[in-house]
Amino acid sequence: MSCGFINNQRIKPSLILHRTNKHNYEKILLNAVAAVFAMGVSDGQEIDFEVKVGVNFAKLQGDAVEDLDAINGINVGITGEYMFNEIFALQVEVLYSQQGLESEITFAGHTIEQKLKLDYTNVPVLAKFYTGESGFSVEDGPQIGFLVSDKFEVNGENVDQKS
Repeated sequence: MSCGFINNQRIKPSLILHRTNKHNYEKILLNAVAAVFAMGVSDGQEIDFEVKVGVNFAKLQGDAVEDLDAINGINVGITGEYMFNEIFALQVEVLYSQQGLESEITFAGHTIEQKLKLDYTNVPVLAKFYTGESGFSVEDGPQIGFLVSDKFEVNGENVDQKS
């Protein structure tokens, strides 16, 4: 996966998608869902759908956030799995995921609490390889993340980051 540059800083591809306008985001999401349904229509094959709900223990990484604590959140979504044969399947997911970080610092006798809350819609596309009758599988593949919401709070007050 390649990286891009903005203002001479190397960024991950998912950050480029944050700049996508809402209309493009909706088209990409609709196409991903349509692709899952189209796989089930061809050749009368079956797609197994599931609902996923879980806890997110995501941790942001990088020099600027090295000493900050993660905010635990939820992730919820749907998955569709298309079996090509008994060993190989393709799974597409659409997941809402809460992520973020928080810190508490004391400066000049005052405690400052900061929180960064990030909400994403993630679309992983996974190749699944089953290892026999047990149902155990190994999966791998890319994931595209779309930033849905970002909020920054200082001492419980929202801070507008737009300037």
